[in-house]
Amino acid sequence: MAVPKDFGNITYDDTNYFYPWKAQAVESIIDGNVEYTDIGNYESFSKALLALISVNTINKKAKAKSLTPSETASTIDYLYYKTMESTKQPYTSEPNKQSPINKYTGNLVIGFGGPSYFTNDQYTDEIDYPQAPPVQVVYPSYTSMPSYIDYNNPLMNLTFKEVFERWYHDKSMEDISIHTMENYRNTYNKVRHLDNIPFVKIKYSQIEECVRLEKTKGNSFSMRKRVKLFFSQLYQWAIAHEMCTSNIALNIKLGKNESDFRRKPFSIEQVQELMNVADQISFAGEVAMLILCGCRIGEFLNIKRQDIHIDQRYFIVTESKTKVGRNRIVPIHKKVMRFWRSHLRAKSEYLIHDARGRQMKYEIWANKFRKLMKYLQWEGMSIHGCRHTCATLLHTFGADGMDARFILGHTQIDIHERIYQHAQAEKLIQAIDLIKI
Repeated sequence: MAVPKDFGNITYDDTNYFYPWKAQAVESIIDGNVEYTDIGNYESFSKALLALISVNTINKKAKAKSLTPSETASTIDYLYYKTMESTKQPYTSEPNKQSPINKYTGNLVIGFGGPSYFTNDQYTDEIDYPQAPPVQVVYPSYTSMPSYIDYNNPLMNLTFKEVFERWYHDKSMEDISIHTMENYRNTYNKVRHLDNIPFVKIKYSQIEECVRLEKTKGNSFSMRKRVKLFFSQLYQWAIAHEMCTSNIALNIKLGKNESDFRRKPFSIEQVQELMNVADQISFAGEVAMLILCGCRIGEFLNIKRQDIHIDQRYFIVTESKTKVGRNRIVPIHKKVMRFWRSHLRAKSEYLIHDARGRQMKYEIWANKFRKLMKYLQWEGMSIHGCRHTCATLLHTFGADGMDARFILGHTQIDIHERIYQHAQAEKLIQAIDLIKI
């Protein structure tokens, strides 16, 4: 196996039984002639190659940090052993056949010629050479050493559940909406069969199976994407806490997005039929309310009584997945005012609630939506299509583009001044009433 000439050179020295692989770094290139300088001999080609990789980057730092050659070489060895597969057997300083041990008490030094021990600065030939290279070696701490996985890190023993709990706590300290945090919790509930597995031992195939299961259940492409993102964020947390060095969730393949109907809007005739059916099926009125306000489903389910100004025909969205979506004014279409007033008669903190007056959960609302679509024999309709319908209708009936963005939460407005708030509400009410149902 060769390496580029401008990168270095590795040759096999059959006169050196224990360290036959000689690594040479490029010293200079003059008129196409390459001059090499010896780095040292190593027991395997892979270690010699890693030495070349390290020297090409570390030697540049060695001058600035005034590193001695032995310190540079020790960093190379540190990199090598940390990339090897670790075993459950911890390294000890007791003499064994895994590593060359001086028969006298001494300190470990990694030089260009390989590992050796010395006592009182005097080298000795009384060494038991290894029959095979060591699997893992713990070296003395150098300030120049890169930060890699610490196998003594107590976090290494955390289970999947324990990593999630710590990550979730850290996430809750950020500026994230309650709805988004609930989504994280709901996604976690889908993969709780991994709870008791040590996080660092979770395999790629297990994560892939979690994603594939969502497709098997008939869930949308976005749900598969959400599961992948969930794992990816956990791995980012683990990397930051030196539990692992790579995010294997990024390699998960989601497959083809077959949910092209996700943005399919309702027709005007369908919206009219929803309002007509609402007299027999009250839930149909909720769907019509969602369509004609343009909210995301999470925003809709989080609307509280205190944020609704029913006489002025608008409400304020306080919880949204985006910053620009929060604290925005949303007008209420005159055709669905009766549904809003009917919901407000109930003594509940939330506009959309269950039979006990508690906030409606997304899973329950989504299940009712699917049953209604099946009853009406409307195929290919989705919850997100409600929001897309509102955007389409606003455009179709000639609403001002800026007003439409305000309603949908694509642009932020200042609602802190009371006078400006009412003026803006009246303007947005005029825009929503352009939709003729």
